[in-house]
Amino acid sequence: MFVNWFYNKKVSIYSHSYDSDNKDVFNRDIYTLKQENVYVDIQPSSDKKIYETYGYKVECTKVVYSSTKFDESDIILYDDKTYKITAIIPWDDYYISAIVEKKVDLNEE
Repeated sequence: MFVNWFYNKKVSIYSHSYDSDNKDVFNRDIYTLKQENVYVDIQPSSDKKIYETYGYKVECTKVVYSSTKFDESDIILYDDKTYKITAIIPWDDYYISAIVEKKVDLNEE
């Protein structure tokens, strides 16, 4: 396992759902705070690096190393930017998540 001092970045995790009470034709995306102040390590990456290293063909601009397992539908808030998870790779006793920036309205007021 990574030594804890590697996890020096703080993120918040939001879960995604749809507004099922919405009577409109289109569902509205709802994002609910799932976990706050999750310590992780975030490093730059690319589609090519993820493919060459792990064999996944996904969009990727960063990777997140964490002891917490996220869901692929989760949204990560880091440094006032939102990211969607494109792949989760279990590795020994931690997880590697490929992420890409995605503009999301987190429904925060």
